[in-house]
Amino acid sequence: MNGKGSRPRNNFSDKYREGYDLIFRKKKIKPVVHIVSEMERYTLLGSDRVLIVHSKDKCKGSHCTIHNHSDHHMKDWPQNWREDRGIMERICPHGIGHPDPDDPTTDRIHGCDGCCIPPDENARRING
Repeated sequence: MNGKGSRPRNNFSDKYREGYDLIFRKKKIKPVVHIVSEMERYTLLGSDRVLIVHSKDKCKGSHCTIHNHSDHHMKDWPQNWREDRGIMERICPHGIGHPDPDDPTTDRIHGCDGCCIPPDENARRING
């Protein structure tokens, strides 16, 4: 004991003590019960995968890849949650993942075979 409480003296020098105390000091942790109660289970379309997602009232009035799909041409394609990129994808008939148009993520870079371009827009590109 070092006389400063019940914590035993360790091998850290006094100059490192402050940093040690900042790292290992007990923090008041708020219970996560209220966060969990606001979440719900969601099975991805075309998949058996279940995600824990925000509740329906969080996206009321706006398009959402989980609760309120827009009428885009990929809406019937299976969904795939990309944990590594934090985006929802739609898998085209060729097996390529395309960002879901209702996903608010701005990162739209992906391997693409052109299926994510809406048919009317694709026709305009081809016909000029």
